[in-house]
Amino acid sequence: MILRDIIKSTLEGTLSKALQKYYTRKGNRILFSNGMTLNQLALEMWEKLGCEGIDPSVISRVIKGERTFTFKQLEIFCQVLRLSGQRKKELEGRLLLELSHRFGLRQDFFQQENEFFVDLAEENLEKISEVIVNGLPKLACEWIDNVSERIREELALSKGEGRRKVLLSLLAKLLLERRRVVMQVSEPKEITNRTWAYTKELKVIALKLKDITLVKLANLGMGTTLRVSGKYKEALTYLKDVTDLDIADTYEITCFIREAALSQALSKNWPEYEKVKTFLEEKISNYPTQLQCLAAEGLARCEGIMENVKGASKALDKAWKLFDEVERQGADYRLFRKVELARTELELAIRFKSKNKNHLEKVGREALIISRELGYKRQEKEIESSINRLLN
Repeated sequence: MILRDIIKSTLEGTLSKALQKYYTRKGNRILFSNGMTLNQLALEMWEKLGCEGIDPSVISRVIKGERTFTFKQLEIFCQVLRLSGQRKKELEGRLLLELSHRFGLRQDFFQQENEFFVDLAEENLEKISEVIVNGLPKLACEWIDNVSERIREELALSKGEGRRKVLLSLLAKLLLERRRVVMQVSEPKEITNRTWAYTKELKVIALKLKDITLVKLANLGMGTTLRVSGKYKEALTYLKDVTDLDIADTYEITCFIREAALSQALSKNWPEYEKVKTFLEEKISNYPTQLQCLAAEGLARCEGIMENVKGASKALDKAWKLFDEVERQGADYRLFRKVELARTELELAIRFKSKNKNHLEKVGREALIISRELGYKRQEKEIESSINRLLN
């Protein structure tokens, strides 16, 4: 029910139509009513938003109707373009209407110190998680931005310690989801700055709440960010103690140990990698199939890094067999798993000079279509690069 409603709501919204009177197109350039170009406006808004939360691509998607502003972003937009009075009220009304259509965020959600706000925020968090596992990461990013902005507003107004703790816990959960989708929808060069900021904020919250589990999840984020940016040994400083995680979420446990294995392999620390590998295989043996698939795909990459052709092939074959079961079950993250597996198969094919180019091109093209349709930018870039290397 919710997925159908979400997909329906991604149609061009009323805000983008209302914004058309405040810019003109000259060739490929967009000029706003204050004389600024798209890039100039984005920079000005970025500075006024505390150097976060906006870039030219966000504004471009807003005026195309592919996403919305948050209320804070709209406020700064109006400030920079000197829109006030009735013009500002019209845009705020259009934004509220669109948020209601897209996410079910009604006016009461935006009323300050609403006694039911926590219940509304928790309900939205559940829906956001559902959107992510069903393969709509871009929509999830936008939804998270709106909900987390409101939670921060409520935190600024709340004086009771109990309510503040509840709000901080909700914000932490949103940051975890945001970090997860940023790893999917951002290009490699953008990932480090974006995920690091979310993870640092998550760690601050974890320390305020004295929540050891959150501290370890923040460490997972820092380790993943460092690994993706090529700082493998630094990543390992955050991915320690894999045998003593004390985390209830089996997904996060799998991700933590998988990241530790990848960082050990990339650091060429083979004895430690073998220990982590053995522990991972034992730990996830009774986990859901999609998590066993995630672990096997990660180990295939690790074995490839270590130039173990037989080990890499065995792990990859196991991962694809598990994926077949994931598809039959209609399990969470199945489209993302397929993209990850294709990326890894192509990576191994290049490393071991596979000659089965027709099969690899087919696998790669299918994954590329999914990546482009759903916005998995990092995987899209990696798969596209691998296909070009295989065929040229």
